[in-house]
Amino acid sequence: MAEHRVVGVEIEGGSERVGDPHVTFLCLEDRRRLPTLRAISNLRYGVESYYTENAGVRAHLRVVGPCSRCGEAYLRADEGATLPDSLLSVPPCPPLRRLGTKRPPPRP
Repeated sequence: MAEHRVVGVEIEGGSERVGDPHVTFLCLEDRRRLPTLRAISNLRYGVESYYTENAGVRAHLRVVGPCSRCGEAYLRADEGATLPDSLLSVPPCPPLRRLGTKRPPPRP
């Protein structure tokens, strides 16, 4: 099973972390931007695994749920529920680069 480091997250409602935030996208070290539902499916079926790393401490993502507010499964990175959820402390995903924005001008 392939293992991937999470380097950014997109949280429901932007960067506001009030109430009951859920991660909607994972940004991986290999530059993929993965919807959380796909990551949950990959974890459940053993296709890929994901982890966060902070100050040398690695925490693997796990599927938790259902959420008591929305009823959906969600992801946590708290290695055995003994540490705070480090997934919510990962920086935001970098902005998406639009196709064609980095093209050089056409040659005459």
